[in-house]
Amino acid sequence: MKASSVFLAAGLYEVSNDNKTGEQVKTFTLVTTEPNDFLGTTHDRAPLVLEPEDWAKWLAGGDEASSVIHQHPDSN
Repeated sequence: MKASSVFLAAGLYEVSNDNKTGEQVKTFTLVTTEPNDFLGTTHDRAPLVLEPEDWAKWLAGGDEASSVIHQHPDSN
């Protein structure tokens, strides 16, 4: 992220209850995508980094969120 010191990665968060204890359980997962050429040399997946113009779409959910899922652009 050469252009900015701030970036957002797509993630999913859920609060549920443990079936046995009834205790609240908080879970989080990081959404991944295909890596660009640079990252692909070290791993087959990469975090889905969101462009600033896509932040609101991701947070809106549904079709809006689906529209921002993409492969990382190749870096120079």
